[in-house]
Amino acid sequence: MSACFFILLSLFTNPVPDTIEQVERPGVPFLSIPAGAPETGMGSSGTGKSDHPLGIKYNPGAIGFFDNFQLAIMNQGPPPGTGRFLENSWLKGLSFLLYDETENLTPEPPWLGWLIYGMRYIHGTAIYPLKNYGVFGLNYLYFTTGLVEVTDPQGNYLGSFYSYDYAIGITYGKCIKRLGMGFTMKYVYSFLFPDWIEWAEGGSGHTGAIDFGIQYRLKGLNGGISLLNLGPRIKYGDRAWDRLPTRFNWGISIEPVVILDSILLKDKLFANNLELHNIINIKYNLDRSYDFEYPDADIWHGSGWEFKFFNYFSYRSGSFEWMGKSNGIGLNLGIYTIDVAKYYGDAYHVQVTINPALSNYATDDYTKRKVFTLSSLFIAPGSAQFYKGEGVKGSLFFIPGLILSNYYFNTKDESKKFLSLAGIGLLYFSSALEALINR
Repeated sequence: MSACFFILLSLFTNPVPDTIEQVERPGVPFLSIPAGAPETGMGSSGTGKSDHPLGIKYNPGAIGFFDNFQLAIMNQGPPPGTGRFLENSWLKGLSFLLYDETENLTPEPPWLGWLIYGMRYIHGTAIYPLKNYGVFGLNYLYFTTGLVEVTDPQGNYLGSFYSYDYAIGITYGKCIKRLGMGFTMKYVYSFLFPDWIEWAEGGSGHTGAIDFGIQYRLKGLNGGISLLNLGPRIKYGDRAWDRLPTRFNWGISIEPVVILDSILLKDKLFANNLELHNIINIKYNLDRSYDFEYPDADIWHGSGWEFKFFNYFSYRSGSFEWMGKSNGIGLNLGIYTIDVAKYYGDAYHVQVTINPALSNYATDDYTKRKVFTLSSLFIAPGSAQFYKGEGVKGSLFFIPGLILSNYYFNTKDESKKFLSLAGIGLLYFSSALEALINR
């Protein structure tokens, strides 16, 4: 297990110092892994602007610009159903067209599968605005190195366990004119190894941390700064305390077509208020990130481009300092958006974003409402509620479905598989019943 831990330390800390004694390496490096498929495809740059819930990991100030409920999950596929089948089919076709492989491009891809196949990195965020009271967010981050087998010095097998880390956070923010401000309070837990490994000390630890951020948006010119992972050190048993990977970030985001639109529409050069950025939009992001322990070293330098066509399809490309090139695509299906990013060899992020406010369900046409309800029942638990614009109600079915789905696809215990599948079926039935009764 210690080898995996130090591999992660080397991946997500500054390569400038020659030895580990020169600069104290931070603990819980999973807090620094790039998140959000759109940003990762653009060189992990999202401090200046991000338009989806997972972007608040780069800058909590972005939460102030959300005006409706949204839910996003990354590297966690939806529950069994037509939604998962369609996503699997789309990703399989995509892998042949763009990535020339299928093994790792799945709704639940291993993270850095070439290093340890069982490693997984999951991220989820829900956003809920409260009109005049600001915007709240609930986020969850999970990392595991997978199954670890333990042997004694003589090579005798002693057992196995799963190491994991997670962080649960609550974000709050507001937007004052064009300035978004926000902060995240999070609880961080790290489990390296169990107590029955007698020759090692300090198998788990926990701490708290705070993120702060502000973001400014002005007609295609956007910028932001953020302070991430501010908090007390984390301690594993009686070992020395490890500092958190505290970061200072600044970033800019420029959308030249949006700037052009603001000029043309202001001077009324276009009839019918035609906005070019709804046909094609171009975005350039640039991020810098520094560690407080050695701020003179530019430890992260990410930048990238996004080209969006008719608000339905996006292509992204970027570079991320020592991790190299990245690329990604996005497909907007209305309520559901699917984004995929590839970076650092064969590391993938597959993200699903749900935005009930984009539903066409709200109409006086009874037949159309009925068709939407019936056709969405089997996409995923809660989908009918999402199509009705009821984001919070839909998440009460969808999120438990994600948890049960994770058990179903990752356990080898047949009884647990059966119970998980039965629970998913019950969620489908109850969400369908609720949607049909309350049409």
